[in-house]
Amino acid sequence: MIDLTGRYLYSSTLVHVTPYAPAPVPVPPAPGSPALTLTTTSQPPVISTAGQARQLRYTVTNTGDVPLTVSLLRRSESAGPIVDCAVPELVLAPSEQAVCTQESSVSQSQIDAGQADSDVVAVGRPATGAPVVSDPSVLTVPRNTPGGVSLTVTPSAPTFSGVGESIGLTYTVTNNGPTSFLLTSVVDGLRPWAPILCAFQLAPGASVTCQNSYPTTIVDVARGYVATNAVALGTTNTGPPVSSPPAGARVFRTLRTGLTVTPTSYPTTFQTTGSELTFGYQVTNTGADQLTDLVAYAANPGAALAPLTCPTTALAPGASVTCTRTYTATAADTAAGALTTTAWAGGTPYTGPPVTSAPATLTVLRHYLALVAWPAQGSFTGAGQNLTLLFSVTNAGARPLTGLTIDTAPADPPSTAP
Repeated sequence: MIDLTGRYLYSSTLVHVTPYAPAPVPVPPAPGSPALTLTTTSQPPVISTAGQARQLRYTVTNTGDVPLTVSLLRRSESAGPIVDCAVPELVLAPSEQAVCTQESSVSQSQIDAGQADSDVVAVGRPATGAPVVSDPSVLTVPRNTPGGVSLTVTPSAPTFSGVGESIGLTYTVTNNGPTSFLLTSVVDGLRPWAPILCAFQLAPGASVTCQNSYPTTIVDVARGYVATNAVALGTTNTGPPVSSPPAGARVFRTLRTGLTVTPTSYPTTFQTTGSELTFGYQVTNTGADQLTDLVAYAANPGAALAPLTCPTTALAPGASVTCTRTYTATAADTAAGALTTTAWAGGTPYTGPPVTSAPATLTVLRHYLALVAWPAQGSFTGAGQNLTLLFSVTNAGARPLTGLTIDTAPADPPSTAP
């Protein structure tokens, strides 16, 4: 609409468009199925004196279908640093196996305890996705008591998951002395009122195995592991009774743990360099155990990993929390027509290794229209004359647009003082 007032022509133009609703960007699935196994052996198989040299051999096997960068981590209370092998980290292809040896010496505290324990896990990191952790490899090396007996305890499985599961226990008794003795029983602290009866005459150097089973309880589930602590008892024809040093093993609870991250953006699009966005990352505990020490990180392509601001560091089963960060679009984002953010979260369960989420990715598209308007005629002669306006609309965004409309309306003339 054209209005003539005095010598001036006023017009105002608005543009309304209906953009495509951007399709949600799917989170790519974790590539492959990473998995690891770890076994531990000791040479010699018993300890005798403080300062004795011994060697631990850790056999790591990549049982998954993707390459893994592997490191070994001690879990026992007396240790802490990463196990020092020939190289800090091993790179294993699928089905590949490596043996890591570690030299050590027996301590006086291990002699006093009657055994030396090794509790190690293998941690593998694929090129993309969350790390994978092997089942714990627990080894108890008994003290070789001259003239006595040694005992080892081997559980049927390294883990359990709930109440009432039956764990098979194998007790291996060895006569390390120069004379025979009669093995009468094995007493385990799991059920000290019920000795395991296994009567065998053991010659010097001979071994025998005794079997038993243990049903897990609610106490074991709450604690996160089952700990055995057994001794072997016997008699000789002459002399005092025979007893082994205490021996045991731990069977850890398999936790049903999990974390997911769902990223969102406000606004849902950006226009140009300098546009500010607020990212929200909803972190959800999908497992059955509470997680503590909650952390979350996010990164954009070419940018360093940055910690997110989360309102809490503890997350109950099924609970969610939203962590946030702000971001300013760069010239590279504008040129690309989109920007991408990727986030991870991690937490610590009551027992067991830390939990890490799969990476979650969100892509934010650039949506921007440029409008230029000008009259087809260079001038007008008077009121009532029809003028033609020309419009140039440019889609400077990253996606096609439909439903383009242009609304024109007359502008109010500026008020003038009488």
